[in-house]
Amino acid sequence: RQRPQREAQQRASTRSRDRPIRDRCASDLVARAAGAAARAPDVARPFEAWHRCALRLTGEMPSAPQADGQAELREKYFHDKRVEFETGCSAGDAGACFALGEWWLHFAKDPVKAEELFKSTCYERKHGNSCFSLAQLYQGGRAGKDSADEARKAKTFELNSLACEYKNFQGCGMAGMCRMYGFGCEKDIEKAKELMSAACEENDANSCFRLGRIYLDGEKKHGVARDASVAFRHMLKACQLGHPNGCQVVSVMYKKGDGVAQDEKRHEFYRERTMDIIRQTGERIGANVVM
Repeated sequence: RQRPQREAQQRASTRSRDRPIRDRCASDLVARAAGAAARAPDVARPFEAWHRCALRLTGEMPSAPQADGQAELREKYFHDKRVEFETGCSAGDAGACFALGEWWLHFAKDPVKAEELFKSTCYERKHGNSCFSLAQLYQGGRAGKDSADEARKAKTFELNSLACEYKNFQGCGMAGMCRMYGFGCEKDIEKAKELMSAACEENDANSCFRLGRIYLDGEKKHGVARDASVAFRHMLKACQLGHPNGCQVVSVMYKKGDGVAQDEKRHEFYRERTMDIIRQTGERIGANVVM
């Protein structure tokens, strides 16, 4: 009777540690757009924000000692986390190997060691989060430094596609963005829409936002018919998922009556919602947000 209980506890621990990125880091990811929210641009490099959040993903870092006088306790905490991840990884837990890679990347500041772990866990264990993290290392120039630029872009697309195949839906969104711009692959707006739609359905806020922009910008930028009502639907979902730029666009669409009936009260509501998300996320990450 004790063994099934231990196994259930281990599965719960793994699920907590390896929960999909969109559930754990989405608010921090969109917070990096806060300074530009009034202009409602795309979040050009969401992986950087995700990486800043990733230590909490791997080790539940809010519970780590934070006070200045607790440096020794903090070092011990991170050391114990590394041992925990190494033990799990050696036992064949792909989530623990991913967490260990994040530990090397963010705490030890060793992207080479992190790359090794992500690569083996992605290709050998078909672990979507590891493929996604490796893709972001390539896209950010921290992996494949000796490769030609085009080869690095192609690797980024390949890894995001693998991440998507292995059920990391943020990887689907990033693969869609690659298709959207021809980054490391053939440009294909229809495939981009398909990938982003899959990611948006799985609640990836950035994909919902980008999909909305495709339909909002229309023929001039993307070669597809402008459809403000479809754009509004995707922007609204992005907003509901906590994307400040999505809320800002929804606010403007209500103001103009673009794709939705004009409504001044809802315009004000979503304008305030934009600011609330920015303020709340700023407080959570200790940033001084000036409106």
